[in-house]
Amino acid sequence: MRTFIFIFVLAVMSHSFAAEENVPAPRERAIRVLEEIVDKNDGRNEKAVDRAVQTLSIYGDTGIIPVLWGRYEKCRDNEGKVAAILAIGKLGDRSEIGRLRDVFEGTDKFNTLRDLSQMPPSVAAGIGHLTLTDRSGVIVINGYLRGRDRQLQKRALEAFQYTGEGSSIDLIVNLLLKDDNLLIRMTAIDTIEKISKFGDPYAIRSLQELLAESNHKTKMRAAWALGRLGDKSGKALLENELAKSKFQPELLKVLYDLGERDKAVALVELLSEELREQERAKTEDILISLKDKSTFPRLIALLKKDNNKAAISAARVLGGLKVKDAVSTIANNLKHEDEGVRTAFVEALGAIGSKKAIPA
Repeated sequence: MRTFIFIFVLAVMSHSFAAEENVPAPRERAIRVLEEIVDKNDGRNEKAVDRAVQTLSIYGDTGIIPVLWGRYEKCRDNEGKVAAILAIGKLGDRSEIGRLRDVFEGTDKFNTLRDLSQMPPSVAAGIGHLTLTDRSGVIVINGYLRGRDRQLQKRALEAFQYTGEGSSIDLIVNLLLKDDNLLIRMTAIDTIEKISKFGDPYAIRSLQELLAESNHKTKMRAAWALGRLGDKSGKALLENELAKSKFQPELLKVLYDLGERDKAVALVELLSEELREQERAKTEDILISLKDKSTFPRLIALLKKDNNKAAISAARVLGGLKVKDAVSTIANNLKHEDEGVRTAFVEALGAIGSKKAIPA
């Protein structure tokens, strides 16, 4: 923790001094210290080293690239390698494209990067960031899309996905509609969704075609993607999916965005159920993001229920939304018998900005 704070302070100091003319020394000292943290790492605090790597990439000094490559080659865990690759990509030095492409292609030297399940978007994001900075990079990755190496196809799709490059939509749609590999098709759906945020009608139509497929997985993946893009073509499929299980907060959110405003109430009702911790946190976050005033009375009502988990969740949402109408109900229940509920109520009052959060 102390190392994290130290790195953060270094970053702040150097940026502050950089604003003053003719005072480069603090910034240079900060870079040197961060380089030492990376270069002399003994393997005992990998997270601190990754944080130093990220901070170094912010400075935009391509002179630190050798240090970052050293980190990549010495690091034993994939997470650290990915952090180094991302940092190199962010620095934007095109002379590194060849070496990054070697990583992308998974040569024997960089074999540890083959398992994308360990690092879903990160490798493609880091390598794609640089590889797609000019047209030659796009041409190379288009070649991967046309080839039959499944690993390279998947990586190429993810590279486009995380860089927003949409000029290869024809090739991606071709994989989507005609390829016989389920994983490639599913990845292509995700890629088309990501690069269709601005409503490319051709991409939308390609997803709509999948709704008539016999394969349930691709059909539902396409319906989800269309829903997140605001297209109602797959709405009936999504409703049918929800009928199988109500414990799907993200699906409720998609349907809400498609005009089903009653799904906000359904999300509140979910808080009273026995949810896994991750599902509960996701439901709370979605309710906060919706900012739907119709949920406020129901959330306030949950504060008074015997269901402690629901009361804690309601307090978190109301606090996150700064709902002043909830203050009196929360304040009247600060002596709740459950410590977790009391803590959540005090935190909610603090978030709302009420002085009643301060103990008398």
